[in-house]
Amino acid sequence: MRDDVWQKSSFSSGEPTSTCVEIAVDTRGRDLLFRESEQSSGPVLVTSRGRLAALLVALRR
Repeated sequence: MRDDVWQKSSFSSGEPTSTCVEIAVDTRGRDLLFRESEQSSGPVLVTSRGRLAALLVALRR
């Protein structure tokens, strides 16, 4: 089990049937972590802030 603090979007309805992506900063403060809210013990996508920024720039083109 991870000790990271996970956050949901403020746009998440909070309903039991709602699903969304949760995000956390790793315990070292370097990487960003993403997971599916319905599968909190499932896989976690890990990326750096720089790589996420590059992805967002590319998606906006």
